[in-house]
Amino acid sequence: MSEQFTRFLASTELLRDLSLPDLALLEGHLESVSLQSGDQLIQQGEPGDCFYILQYGELQIRLTDDEGCEIVLSNVNPGKSVGEISLLTGERRSASVFATNDATVLRFNQSDFERLRLQAPDITAHFTNIIVNRLQKAELQNLLHASDQFNDLDKSALSDLEMELEPVLCPSGKYLFHEGEDSDCMYIVVSGRLQVADQNGKRILLELGRGQTVGEMAIITGAKRSASVYGKRDSLLAKLSLEGFNRLLQAHPEAITRQFAGKIINRLWLQTTDKPRKQCNVVCIAIVPTSREVQLTDFCVRLSKALLTQGSTLHLNSKLLDEYLSPKGIAQIALDDPNSVNISRWLNKQESNYRYILYQTDPVPSEWSERCLRQADRLLVVGQSNLSSELGEIEAGLLRLPRYRSLPTSLALVHGMSDDNYQRTCEWTTIRDIDQHYQVFHNLPESMLRLARLLTGNGIGVVFGGGGARGFAHIGGLKALREFGIPIDKVGGTSMGAIIAGMAALEWDYDTMLREASAFNYKLDYTFPAVALTSGANITGGLRRGFGERRIEDSIVNFFCVSTNLGRSAQEVHTKGLMWKNIRASASIPGVFPPVVDGDRLLVDGGMVNNLPVDVMQAFDDIGITLALDVSGPVSVNTKVDMDGYFSGWRVFAHWLNPANKLKGLPRLASTLMHASLTRSAETTLQTKNLADYHFRYPVTEYGLLEFHKLQDIAMTGYRYMKEKVSELTNDPSFDLHRRNLSELD
Repeated sequence: MSEQFTRFLASTELLRDLSLPDLALLEGHLESVSLQSGDQLIQQGEPGDCFYILQYGELQIRLTDDEGCEIVLSNVNPGKSVGEISLLTGERRSASVFATNDATVLRFNQSDFERLRLQAPDITAHFTNIIVNRLQKAELQNLLHASDQFNDLDKSALSDLEMELEPVLCPSGKYLFHEGEDSDCMYIVVSGRLQVADQNGKRILLELGRGQTVGEMAIITGAKRSASVYGKRDSLLAKLSLEGFNRLLQAHPEAITRQFAGKIINRLWLQTTDKPRKQCNVVCIAIVPTSREVQLTDFCVRLSKALLTQGSTLHLNSKLLDEYLSPKGIAQIALDDPNSVNISRWLNKQESNYRYILYQTDPVPSEWSERCLRQADRLLVVGQSNLSSELGEIEAGLLRLPRYRSLPTSLALVHGMSDDNYQRTCEWTTIRDIDQHYQVFHNLPESMLRLARLLTGNGIGVVFGGGGARGFAHIGGLKALREFGIPIDKVGGTSMGAIIAGMAALEWDYDTMLREASAFNYKLDYTFPAVALTSGANITGGLRRGFGERRIEDSIVNFFCVSTNLGRSAQEVHTKGLMWKNIRASASIPGVFPPVVDGDRLLVDGGMVNNLPVDVMQAFDDIGITLALDVSGPVSVNTKVDMDGYFSGWRVFAHWLNPANKLKGLPRLASTLMHASLTRSAETTLQTKNLADYHFRYPVTEYGLLEFHKLQDIAMTGYRYMKEKVSELTNDPSFDLHRRNLSELD
């Protein structure tokens, strides 16, 4: 190697800090390439399999935009390099390079780079660090100059801001700062995502993405940090020190105040004026198998297809990532490898291109599996009902780590074409710490669409209110909703509403619901009133015959019901256990039916505290739209008998023995007790109905609470009413989206 050539290599940006032995080793991997004026060296869009160092002459970098126009980005002088970012990231070339005159370049191939990685890792680490720093600065420049986040700054202020910013990395799970700490800087999110939480990290206050800032209020006011902030993703940030902020404020007071203080004011204004609504921030979903035998790729392909109804979707697994990026096997690069930063950068970039990303883990713990978990907003564990319910290798290993235990986690239990026995769900749920579980059936495409809606927080929940025999209107209302094609992703109810919700959870059709409802024995089986007026045998037997020994966990559509816990004087929400028993508790009118005893809990009718549990439905983070079906009406019991503050039951008994002399207009005890339970929750119903996105009240007040023999009439009243009202939903464009089916995506 000539001394002149050595001096040239030592003068280049990439190689200037290498030792002479390292330069000598590198020389054997450099290939000299001669170019004539006008020759093309790099083609935009081609794979990046090498990079070049310009030795003599001049190069020009040109970009072809979406409209086919060619834009000159910059000229390259000797000692500079081109193509190194694509070599490191594995992405395709972002621009073309031409020789503007005769030139000589030194070519360094990817294959040589990989051999050198093994032979002299210090050299490749040196390259990587320089390229990563260059890449980070390029991303920051792109945010500052090519986005609309900093339009309020003129060129001078923007240039000074860029000089003051320092790129920093925030790994997933690492805290930037904690509530109560002194403030000495602020941050701009360049890529990735941050979460703002309270001091304990248990309540998420805000989520921040590209272009958003955090910590600016503290350095403007001089106060201590008002919240804690940590990386939800491996994130690239730009740090602005307090000293740098003061320099900028002194040089550009109006522009800097408008850029940072103005946005704080706008954010606070929106918080005080906008009606708060639950927002779903799910973007990335990690899919984890319960065993190596789970057909996870097939499941992910079907789920990603269903997710297209909610937004653009990218499905990634280790094999697919190796196709998108190079070198081969890049998916299994260790998280602490310098190249890992570039994988995180590429993955974060995809969040700008897609609404949802499915991260399919490997069947076992691996570098890729852990990367999937680090990127996830939500975890979905996938099991097959014909396989063992035991914890999988990733579940028993990686998911036990504290950083992943806080992620919302759901279970999807997949049933085969011939799998009719899915009453084993509790075997899967009791050994796992999960928030939700969902049933998926190969022969029911709608079940995958339902899963897609629920996973993304776009589920449609239907709440059925209680009201005795009037609740039969729900049966007709369901018929109308189904005919219109409105999906039902979760159901819940109280009292009679719980009974109908249970039928809907099992997806019984209209005729089946009528048949089962008429089969229930609604006759009040009076007994000595030591505990209640009736023994409860009739209603218990009817519910048990109708729902069998099926558990809530086995429902096709997720289900809950509400009862009143007398011991705590509070509502009890039932999401597991025997359906008939929990529904029986929800419909146990105090004084009419005996309470249901469940362990140390004494449970009675949920209508005492929450007859229309819209608030319960909306507490589930997988529900986006709530429909409230209400059968309540004016609660009144009229009598023409003058009781004058007291009344003898013996007098009633005597009149019963003499049919010719019956008392007129005397309220019956059972009816009085039913009306009393509804009166207790009437105010709560007025409050909760306003929480629903759509509230429908059936015109059924002409029917008595105990007129169970009018099942057919009440159901048809509900059907006719809902058929008219359901047209209101056509004005909501989201319902057009929810009604799409898989065939429309083929």
